[in-house]
Amino acid sequence: MPKTIADPNQTGNPAPLYLFIVYISFVTSADSTLDAMGGISSKGITPESPEPGVFIKVFWGITISSVAWVIFSFPKIDGIRMLSNLGGVPAVFLVIGIFFALIKVAKVPRKYDWTRKEPSEKIKRDRVG
Repeated sequence: MPKTIADPNQTGNPAPLYLFIVYISFVTSADSTLDAMGGISSKGITPESPEPGVFIKVFWGITISSVAWVIFSFPKIDGIRMLSNLGGVPAVFLVIGIFFALIKVAKVPRKYDWTRKEPSEKIKRDRVG
C-alpha cells in the first residue's frame, strides 16, 4: 500500500514543508494586498508605472500588522471590541468631510455638474452678476 502525506507512519516530518508552503502563500498574498491598497491610496498609478511607492506599502504593512497584533494580543473578544470602537473614528472624519463637500456643492451646483456643456467662465459670470 502506498504511503500518503496523511499517513502517520511515514518517515520524516512534513510539518516544515507545510510551514514553508504556508509562509510563501502568506507572503505572496500580503504583497498583493499591499500593492492593491497602495494603488488605491496613491496618485500617479499608470499602466506604465503600476506599483505604488515603497513608503505607501510600508505604511499599509505597519498598519495591518498593528491591527493583527491588537486582535491576537488581547484575550477573548477584547481586541476585536477595541478595534471596532477605533474603526468608527475614521468614519466620523469621512462623514464630516462629506458634509462639507455637500455644502460646497449645494452653494454652486452648476459648477460641479459634469453633464452640462457650459464653460466654467459662464458659470462664474452668472454667479457674480
